[in-house]
Amino acid sequence: MSQPPAPGGKPGFYQRGKDKTAQRAAPVIAAALGPSEQVLTGARVESGVSRWWLLLSSYAAFLRKYYYMALTDYHVVLCRNSFWTGRPRRVESATPRDQVRVTSYKQGVVFGSFRYAYPGRNKPMLIRVHRIYRPEIESMLGQLGVFSPGYGAVPAALPDGSVYGGPPPGLLPGQQPYQPVPGQQYGPPQGQFGPPPGQPPAPPPGQSYGQQYGPPPGQQFGPPPGQ
Repeated sequence: MSQPPAPGGKPGFYQRGKDKTAQRAAPVIAAALGPSEQVLTGARVESGVSRWWLLLSSYAAFLRKYYYMALTDYHVVLCRNSFWTGRPRRVESATPRDQVRVTSYKQGVVFGSFRYAYPGRNKPMLIRVHRIYRPEIESMLGQLGVFSPGYGAVPAALPDGSVYGGPPPGLLPGQQPYQPVPGQQYGPPQGQFGPPPGQPPAPPPGQSYGQQYGPPPGQQFGPPPGQ
């Protein structure tokens, strides 16, 4: 979960802070998921208003939320950290790995960001992570398949025009397409309506097609035959 120190050396300042946060988060995660799940990697992240708002007002700090995001064998865990001490206090969400969605990942110069969505949340939350946790967060996203080609792509439409198993075009959800009954005839019986074969259709009642165009009977237009 953490990077080992160099041979013969001690962990650096930032690495000691990472290890301490991971040790404090381990019992909180184990209490929610059980001791059988192993934490593979974790990172300290935050959400809320940008740090640039602190330049305008120090009260903007109270609009920020701090978390410890961990990846286990089967779940993605989001632990809420204390605002004053930064220690993980409780598990806010534990979502199966195949149900989370991560989009719009950006490394950034100091803070990277991505959008994180899971079932039960109306819209994705914007997560920011400091660059000192970039190796851990990219390892987590890589194991989730975020960097794989086609991650989050919408599949092509099915032959009936539906996507994700939805209804074909023109049908409401839950409505079944119409299926005719075998052997049953739809429409008027053959020969009951319409003119007899070889005759023009009759005009509607009260209407006529008007004068017939063409030469009167017995009168011929054009030169006589043989001239």
